[in-house]
This record gives sequence, C-alpha cells and structure tokens, in this order.
Amino acid sequence: MFSNINKLLLKIKNSLKILLINILFISILFLINEPIFAKSTEVEMNLALKYCESIDRKIFKGLDNEIILKYEYFFSSLKRNAFNAKDYTLNKFLTDVKKTCFYELNREEKEEFSSLLNKFLSNKL
Repeated sequence: MFSNINKLLLKIKNSLKILLINILFISILFLINEPIFAKSTEVEMNLALKYCESIDRKIFKGLDNEIILKYEYFFSSLKRNAFNAKDYTLNKFLTDVKKTCFYELNREEKEEFSSLLNKFLSNKL
C-alpha cells in the first residue's frame, strides 16, 4: 500500500518539475522580447535621445553641410547588428521622440530624418 502511494507521489513530483521548467522557459522567452530587456530597443531609444539632445542644445543651427553632420551625429555610434533595422520605422522614431522629450517634428524635419534613416538602413553614405 505504501509503495503504491510512494510511486504516485514520485510521478506527481516529476510532472511538477517538468511543469515548473516549462513555465520558467516560457517566462524567459517573454522577458527577452519585452522592450525593457531587448537590446535593440535600447539602441533605438538612444537614437531618440540624441535627437532630443540635438534640439535642446541647438547643435545644428547655422552649420553648412549639416545633413552630413547630422548623419554622423545620429548614426556613427550605432552598430548595425545591434540596431533592429527591419522593424524600426519613422513612426517608431517619432513616437520615441515624443515620449522622450515631448517634441513633435514638423514636416521638413520628418522628411530630413527619414532620408537619414533610409541612408543608414541602405548603407549609402
């Protein structure tokens, strides 16, 4: 009688271990994909922070060839393999800038940054 109860408890114990391992594995997968834990989001947010900083400090006011300077300022420190280029769009950038410094880009700024982003993504500068 005791051996039957003991076998039953051992079967339950093993299935609980497997269940716990599965729960931990799935939790880790979800945490890796969360923006807080994802590396690409950090890089993308840094791009928005740089843009906000350039606005606050008025870095590019009155400079000749500022489009090349802007490109270098925003993208020179980015590593292509850390940047989630496929999913990063202008709308995501605009949202990140709004969240970071409550600044809304005008049409000209959107077009300019869109061209810079496209050049970075296509690697043509």
